[in-house]
Amino acid sequence: MLIVLALLGSAFGADCAAPTTPQEMETHIDDALLAFATLDEEGVYTAADQATHDLECMGEPLSKDDAAAYHRVVGIQSFMRGESDAALVAFQAARVLEPGYRLSTKIAPEGGKLARLWESAATAPDDTTITFRPPAGASARVDGVASNQYLLESPVVLQYVDSRGDVLWTGYIRPGEKPPKEIPAAAAAVAVAAEEEEEIPLDEELGDLGELEDLDDLSDGDEELAIEPEPEGSDIVMLDDPEPEPTTGRNGKPEEEPLDMDLGPSGPDREEGGKKGGIKPVFAAAIGTGAATAVAFGLSAGMRASFDNEPTAGKYHTTNATFYTSMGLAAATIGLTVTGFVVEF
Repeated sequence: MLIVLALLGSAFGADCAAPTTPQEMETHIDDALLAFATLDEEGVYTAADQATHDLECMGEPLSKDDAAAYHRVVGIQSFMRGESDAALVAFQAARVLEPGYRLSTKIAPEGGKLARLWESAATAPDDTTITFRPPAGASARVDGVASNQYLLESPVVLQYVDSRGDVLWTGYIRPGEKPPKEIPAAAAAVAVAAEEEEEIPLDEELGDLGELEDLDDLSDGDEELAIEPEPEGSDIVMLDDPEPEPTTGRNGKPEEEPLDMDLGPSGPDREEGGKKGGIKPVFAAAIGTGAATAVAFGLSAGMRASFDNEPTAGKYHTTNATFYTSMGLAAATIGLTVTGFVVEF
């Protein structure tokens, strides 16, 4: 597959990064006709050149309508260059393929030179044909139809395809030119690579794993997995470990472990004999809020004295705020203290 992609450029024409489609070519042909209708000369040449690129890089067989559309854009381009004869034969080829097609009056106004040239193309060209032999291993499609003949005085869109119908080469043969007798070497390599392309075996795709005959080969099979015993003192409890036997008291009855209802800190704050040491968190919080109460109340008292000496709105609001804050902290201190006594005793 990589070989096919690498050779696309040389097989289908210059600078073919990827095969094109008839839809892409049709879009560029429409762009060229629109540019001609709007008197955009540069736009006509640009779009027509892109259509030619699409033709030379075509990756699909073309239909008669596709070939007729390309003949028309060649005729428009030739007309702009002042090549009336080339434009006439291109229009003739287009009208043979699509007899009912008419150029828009926006492109060819009635009575204009282009309209007259288009009407004169209604006369079919001379019916003298040329028979040619496609390259070995390929068949030919002339203007979208399988054939090895074309009119001597008419241009044709020629494609070479392989036995599967894949396009090997596409080109535009003008009157007096001869079709290539051989497909370019790169195009032939593409055909060979496509025919010889096979699905990669699973064992090659998987590498070393592909050599395994069975999934059981991933393990030795003959060796059992050894489970190391847990070290002494391990905190891991196995599901099948027996439950510890309950201890008995003096009266012979099993002793029940008391529930620890201590809400205070554990660990270093405990003393021997089960006595609790240290300050309880609730009492610590009560002390903190009590201290904050004293500070807030002192600040409110100081602000009140300052307000009495020199009353201002700022001092008034600050005094009220600190006073009510101290009351709130005092209430919190009382509540925490009561809670601490209830939990402790």
